[in-house]
Amino acid sequence: MKQVPGFIGLTASEIDEAEGRLAIGLMLRPLTKLWLCFMLLGCGLLLPGRSPQAPAHVSPNAVAQSHIRQVIESLPLDSSLRRSLEGLYVNHDTQKRLDEMKRSTSSAFLHQAMEEWVLPDGIHKPWMDDMKRAGLKQAMFEVHGVWNTNTHFQPKATKRIVYRKQYDGTGSQITDSRELAQIKERGLESTLQEAAFQKSKKAIWFGIDSPPKDGDACITDIYLFDDEWLVDNVLKTNQPGLGRYNPEQFPLAYAALVSDLVTIRQELSTKQFSEQQLNTALFQAVGYPSNNTDVISLILKAGANVNAERPGGSTPLMDAVPTLNLSNIKLLLASGADVNRKTRNGSTAYSLALQQIKQFQENDAHLPEYMPEMLTLLKPAGGVL
Repeated sequence: MKQVPGFIGLTASEIDEAEGRLAIGLMLRPLTKLWLCFMLLGCGLLLPGRSPQAPAHVSPNAVAQSHIRQVIESLPLDSSLRRSLEGLYVNHDTQKRLDEMKRSTSSAFLHQAMEEWVLPDGIHKPWMDDMKRAGLKQAMFEVHGVWNTNTHFQPKATKRIVYRKQYDGTGSQITDSRELAQIKERGLESTLQEAAFQKSKKAIWFGIDSPPKDGDACITDIYLFDDEWLVDNVLKTNQPGLGRYNPEQFPLAYAALVSDLVTIRQELSTKQFSEQQLNTALFQAVGYPSNNTDVISLILKAGANVNAERPGGSTPLMDAVPTLNLSNIKLLLASGADVNRKTRNGSTAYSLALQQIKQFQENDAHLPEYMPEMLTLLKPAGGVL
């Protein structure tokens, strides 16, 4: 059996599958990913958790629009949530792309699915008030369940919960055990879990490999906001995807992937990890589309190599580029990431950033205003691109 760094005891093909499931959705541009979803759905390769029902979207009025602008302005420039909201409410890139995709098909089913996956419904739920009273901005539930051909995904249990008191930024996750206990004691956790269970029934299967069969164990990450107007299309908060992986196989790497600081601390303080395993966790951490510097810092301090290489030669810095998160990139650079590294096919972090700019231009989308700064930081020494 061939051993692969960071995934002890698995074959190379099993590693490819595991890492593919870890990274699916995070390294794809949101609009490109939507095209993939709709093509798969049209070909019958994407299994929806349920059929679209009557549209339930509410358009924001003047008061709501003012509120949304305030939320946007409060977010870091490189926040994936900010970019998603700007695409919906400011520069309307997402809406334009959505309209373009809807013109490509006459199917009412696909039109409905497109809107559900991209647009927030604008409907205020009672548990959102509960979140506000508790000072929670976001909650992520890792929901485990089984697949049924007739009823689709059926949630059974929650194995991971991440609470955040800010939408983005360092120190956003609630890690204090007393605060976490209070959320549970007040009954808020059970209320939010029920909301997550209901939302998980909408989860879809990305048809990359064979679809699940009756009784197959599946997993999906469900994100809940305290605000009915918020959606992060990079994290797929409106369109949760199903997977068949087991996070308990690689707890450190999966915790890094979803920016679970509590589990990262527990794992690093109670277990010994090889540099290869830490490197695997680092690659997953830099794939998180919002500020994940708290997690990245811990993994680097534990001994991960900031210039570790995948088989193709890509480094954590290169993997961080498609997420467009400047905070994570700056931390890697400050920690010694080498901008001169090249992949086997000659790509650098700088050339990958240029590819991102090209995609924006090809999609006639607005370029994040911090991209010039990112290019300056990533430019290799000696003008070698």
